[in-house]
Amino acid sequence: MNAGQSASDGNRKEDFFFQGFVSEGVYSRMDPYSLVVSKKDVCMIEDYDSFMRPVSRTEWQAGEKKSSVIWTYSGEKLYPCVKKEINSIGSEIIVYDSHGRETDVSSFSSDGILLKKVTTGYFDDSSDKVACVLTETFVNENGLESSEKIVFSYSDDSLSSKEIFLNGKRSRTIKYETENDWTETVYYNDEPVFVDKYEDGVRVTGR
Repeated sequence: MNAGQSASDGNRKEDFFFQGFVSEGVYSRMDPYSLVVSKKDVCMIEDYDSFMRPVSRTEWQAGEKKSSVIWTYSGEKLYPCVKKEINSIGSEIIVYDSHGRETDVSSFSSDGILLKKVTTGYFDDSSDKVACVLTETFVNENGLESSEKIVFSYSDDSLSSKEIFLNGKRSRTIKYETENDWTETVYYNDEPVFVDKYEDGVRVTGR
């Protein structure tokens, strides 16, 4: 105990930390491994591991569990990790790489059926530049319904083009002169059938 600090001072700090307090109708309490926040009939509890990383979060309303989040870690750092979000309509699993970037997002129905998966690739480990995004949509447990793949190209730090493929076939290409000026080409059976030109984000020509 520091000079000038009474035992009651220490007890008040301990009460504040472990027993919680109420402010403007909101109750909150935290300790080294958990956080509790509640207001009226809504309550949230978040738990932490020994590295002070969140491992679970659960929310209730009127005594009914509404949603939960679970984090799983590969080592002692915050990333890489996997986050699973669960609610009444289904769940979503998000995979983060060692740089904290989303690499895979999978959405499931309440019955656990995979509905959609989005896979993101990056150019390198030193930037957040997206190289490609693959979105796969599943009709049911029988398999793939459709897929869309977008491939990005850059000139220095600026986006120079995007190529969009639907179900493995080229659908569109977009070439940028500036952020607001671009040319969009539509393909059918891998052959160009339509070209649109945009200036300041407004379509000015098409053929």
